[in-house]
Amino acid sequence: VGDVDLTVEVAPTAQKIAELEFPWDDKLWNVFVTSACTTNDICGRLIGAKYSDALDKLLIEIEMSMMTKRDRPGEILKNHIYLTSISECYHRIKVVETSGQQAKCICIDNGDYEWINYEDIFICKQEFLTVAPQAFKLSVFGLESFENDPNVAQQQIFEPLVFKSLVGEVMHD
Repeated sequence: VGDVDLTVEVAPTAQKIAELEFPWDDKLWNVFVTSACTTNDICGRLIGAKYSDALDKLLIEIEMSMMTKRDRPGEILKNHIYLTSISECYHRIKVVETSGQQAKCICIDNGDYEWINYEDIFICKQEFLTVAPQAFKLSVFGLESFENDPNVAQQQIFEPLVFKSLVGEVMHD
């Protein structure tokens, strides 16, 4: 599939949340691609016991908890992590912008951005922050200069990567 250059973007939050520990000693990483827009705007998650398996277990705990108690926050704060249901599945989200009664949020485990109504945002208990946000940015090595090329950006060449499990080679500058 090509070499993958991994770049980590971590934004600050007032809550205490685990940090993603990358397997830097491994030359090849198993990655599940969650979105791909350009050569430099690809989002993925690591596959393995410490990553995807831990997230799956956490999401089951969140689902079970939300069946019995769904508390809404008194105030929606930027850079704060909450829970919301998208397509009948709960996601951990971080508020990046607010407008009216909506918040633009990033799903911290898949990298997608969504506008969410305040009424659909719920408190994320500290126990649900023990697993690090799983989404991270990556790029296709050697193709970075094509990011703003309209001939490449307009193509649907990245769609086949989405929702695929791939092996990426870690490349360092």
